[in-house]
Amino acid sequence: MPGVGSHHLVRTVAALVALAAVAAGCGNNDDSTGDEPRTPRPSTPEATTEPPTEPAALDPCALVDAAAVSDALGTQLRVTSRGARPAANGWQTTCGYGTFPGSYVVSVEVSTEVDPETFPTGPRNEDEGEGDAGKGPGNVEGRDGESGELQPLEDLGDAAWSEVLEPPSEYVRGNVNVHILRGDHGLRVTSSYRNDDEPKLDGTIEVARAALENLPESFSIPPFDLEPPCSDIDTDLAATATDSEVVSGRSLVDGENVVCEFSLTDGGISIWSGTSDEMITAFEQGLEYGVPVEGLGDAAFSLGDGIASLQVRRGDRIVATSAFSGSPPEEQLNDAEREFAESVLAAFD
Repeated sequence: MPGVGSHHLVRTVAALVALAAVAAGCGNNDDSTGDEPRTPRPSTPEATTEPPTEPAALDPCALVDAAAVSDALGTQLRVTSRGARPAANGWQTTCGYGTFPGSYVVSVEVSTEVDPETFPTGPRNEDEGEGDAGKGPGNVEGRDGESGELQPLEDLGDAAWSEVLEPPSEYVRGNVNVHILRGDHGLRVTSSYRNDDEPKLDGTIEVARAALENLPESFSIPPFDLEPPCSDIDTDLAATATDSEVVSGRSLVDGENVVCEFSLTDGGISIWSGTSDEMITAFEQGLEYGVPVEGLGDAAFSLGDGIASLQVRRGDRIVATSAFSGSPPEEQLNDAEREFAESVLAAFD
C-alpha cells in the first residue's frame, strides 16, 4: 500500500518543519533574520547594602547673608560667632551677627528633636491650667501685658510666635525673639536693643522668614567643626582647666579675626582674637582697671575672675578667653588655667 507510506512521509516532514519554526521563534521574537545580532535583555540590578548617606552638615551662618541681616535691622553687621551644643534630645547650632568678634546683637539658632508640645517655652507647670492658650507650643495663660508675652505669627512654618523682652535696666539690652516650629525642628531668631532704642520686630521677622526658606528639610549638626587655629587648641587642657568635658566646638575665621567656641558638659569656652585698632584700644583701656596677670604675652589682665575674662596682648594681636563652668571663678589663674591659657596663645603663633 504505497499511499500509506507517502502520507506518513508527508506528515513527518511537516512535523519537522513545525518544530524548526517553534525553535526559531524561541530565539528571536522580532522580524529580524538570523544573521542580525540579538538584542540583549536588560539585567535586574543587584540589591545594594550600603547604608543611607548622612544628611549634609548645617551651617547656620549660611541661612541668612550678613548683608540681608544688616538691611533688615538697619545697622551694619557681619558674622561674628558660630556655635553648637547638645540640647534636650537633640542638638542646637547658632550663628551670631554683630560688629565685634565673639559678640553679637542678632542670632539665628536651629534646634533638632524639639518637642512640638512644649516649644518654644519648655514644659508647662502642672498648675498652669488646661486652657487653649496653654495647649501645644508652650503658650501660657495670664501673661497679658507682661514683657515677653507670646504673640502668634501667621504663615511661618507649622506655627510661629514673636516675643519682646524689655530691657531690665539701662545697662542690659532687651531682646526680640521670633520662634518658628517646623516638624521637630525649632528656629529662633533674636535681636537685641538698647534701653533708649525701639525693638525691631519687623526686621527680626524678616530675618526669620529668610532663614526658614533656606533651612533644609534634613540636615546634621556634627559635634565638631573646627579649622586652625581653633583646631590646634588642646581640649584636654581645656577640660582640666574648667573641670568639665568639651563636647562640641565651632570656629569662625574671618581674615585676622578668629572666634573659637567650645561647649562643655557644664558651661562653655569662647576665644576670640584679632588685630584691629579697636581691639588694641579696648585692651589698653581694660588694662587700666583690670586685674593684671603676669607671665602671659606682652601684657594680660582679667576683670577679677581669672580665666572667665582673660585678655592677652602679644604684639599687635589680642587673644581673649571667656571660660565658665560650674566651678566658681578665682581672681588669679590657677596652674591648670594658666597651662590652658598658654596653649591657646601657642595655637595663635
